[in-house]
Amino acid sequence: MLLFTRMHSKKSIKPCSFGTAWLLLHRLLKKDRNTAQKMVKITNKILLYLFDLFIIFLSFGVTHGHAAEPRVEVNWNLSPTDKVGSRKSGIACFPNGALRWKDIAKPDSSELATHLGALLLPNAQERQIKGKLVSIKASLCTPWLGVGEAEPKSTFKITMIWSFVEPSGILADEIVETEIGSKQLDLRVNATLFFEAFETSLKSALSRGR
Repeated sequence: MLLFTRMHSKKSIKPCSFGTAWLLLHRLLKKDRNTAQKMVKITNKILLYLFDLFIIFLSFGVTHGHAAEPRVEVNWNLSPTDKVGSRKSGIACFPNGALRWKDIAKPDSSELATHLGALLLPNAQERQIKGKLVSIKASLCTPWLGVGEAEPKSTFKITMIWSFVEPSGILADEIVETEIGSKQLDLRVNATLFFEAFETSLKSALSRGR
């Protein structure tokens, strides 16, 4: 790195090494403690500002002069009142009403996409994957008036279309049906099963050679 100092006699700019410039600055600051303290504060502010810029740079994934596109996208076209399954209760899990989309504990689509992006291998960084929820069927069985299993029983069955956009621009689709269940989780208050259903679906699509 080269710094420049002005020579008053010839009014020209002469290059000098970083080490030389730092030594001159150090001698100057030793003579004036107040100036030294001010310079330290200014330097700290500049470093903090540069650090903030660096964090922003990483957050937006800026590469080659433009923001990197998200590696995974997930979309569903469901309204809160759409029926997505059934409630059941008692020892034999008799029907006891409907499950609506709003009843399901779930993240928003962007949070789910970020979570699923961690499943991709490093060599697939350039790949764009878009998932569309085609259908969902949920079931929940709970005790009725204290009768039945003590723990809730939840199941999810989803059908996904995973679209893979390769670096060459070739588009390939995979249709995946996934069913997953738990005898301990209540899908109305715990989103774990929701995450697992989408994870299993994407892993299945990826295992097919995509």
